[in-house]
Order: sequence, then C-alpha cells, then structure tokens
Amino acid sequence: MKLIILLSGFATLALAAHLPSEIQICKRSDSNFKACLVSSADKALTVLANGYDELGFPSIEPIYLEETIIIEPRPGPINLYQKYNNIVIKGATKGKVEDFGINLDDCVIWLNHTLKPLDSSASYVIKGQLLLLPVDSKGDASLHIGEFYVFIKATCEKFVTGGKEYIRVVNVNLDITAKHTSFNYGPLFIGNPQLDQDIHKIIEDNPEDFFEVMRPSIEAMWGVGIMKLMNIVFTQIPLDELFW
Repeated sequence: MKLIILLSGFATLALAAHLPSEIQICKRSDSNFKACLVSSADKALTVLANGYDELGFPSIEPIYLEETIIIEPRPGPINLYQKYNNIVIKGATKGKVEDFGINLDDCVIWLNHTLKPLDSSASYVIKGQLLLLPVDSKGDASLHIGEFYVFIKATCEKFVTGGKEYIRVVNVNLDITAKHTSFNYGPLFIGNPQLDQDIHKIIEDNPEDFFEVMRPSIEAMWGVGIMKLMNIVFTQIPLDELFW
C-alpha cells in the first residue's frame, strides 16, 4: 500500500471548506485549478500531519497500519512467503506533490508524489528460499529509502446519501521507484552467523535487486494506507464541497 501522505493531499481538497486558512480552496472554474490542487495538496502535508479530529483523520507522521500484509512466494532465486504487521511509516509528510488530478466523469484520481527520505519498520515472518538457501525467520525489519517516487491511480464509485453525492475509492494502483535503499532484517539464519553475514552483505551490495523482491509488500503497505485515508475524507464530504 498514502500512503498518502499523498493522502494528506487528498484530504486537503476534500476538507477545504473546513480546513485551516493556510490551505487554499480550489475552484474547478478557475483556469489555475490544477496548479491550485497541487499547491493545496502540498500544503496539507504539513497542516494535516498531526491529524484532523473533525473527520477522524489520524496523524500521518508517522503512519501506523493495523492491517497485516501477506505476500505469497514467487518463482525465482528469492522465493519468499512474507508477512508484515505493526507497520510504521515515517516521512510521508516530508515530500513534494508533483502532480494531482481528478476526473469525476470516470471517477479516477491520480497523484505523483516524491518523498526524501522515507523510513519504515515492521514485524515480519518470512519463509522460503533466499538466493536458493532455505530461510525461516521472524523478527523486526526496517527499510530506508533516500528517494521515493510514487504514482497513485485510484478508481472510485459515486453514491448518494441524504440527497448528496459522494465518492468511495474502490481500488488503488501504485507505481513506485526507489533510490538509495537499505534493508535491515536482523538475523535471518539463526545458528549460522557466517552465512547470515554473507547474505546480509549480498543484500547490502544489491539493494535495487532486493527492492524488486520487496516491491509487492511495499506497494501493498502503501495501497492499504492510501485507500483508508482517502475514504475517511471522500465518504464523509459531498462532492459539491470537495471540488467547487
């Protein structure tokens, strides 16, 4: 799974009529509407970082995910069942919104977001093969990303309550790119410190390759968080108050 984060950007626009004066309200009839969206979303990252009680919007610095993320094994030299919980993401409000848009006719929302840096931690269980070696381990893992680029495309559906039209996000797709990554999984091969050291050295020397293995779990973490935060906003604020 944002999120977001990017999410706070969505919250910005959604809550505009009720937000602090630091956040600009954007009108669809304005020729600068798109630029306004980007600017307002960027501002919201800091303004909403500590949460917004009126909607039950939680603090997003850091982000805490209660959900459990499970990634099934895939064929290859790194073939692992992965399970993560107690997930914490730090740095989601420290980035820059590069682009933001919404098409209400097709009910599609998209956002480009850059984060520098981003840190996350989680409790994990992994089982399977790591570089063709059997591994069965659990513990606490951490991930540092020096530069994190995420493109979010969310599809939604409209619904009417009390004569007002709202939207609900039903699916989130992400395309992520990371630079300057480092992983720490603690001991992976209990009882064989030399092998454990060698494997960690391989991971350390090939972070991009290992990131590709971890990509499904990272995208799942972001996807869960993004959808959750977006729907806190969009299911409570009618469309005619979200986008003038």
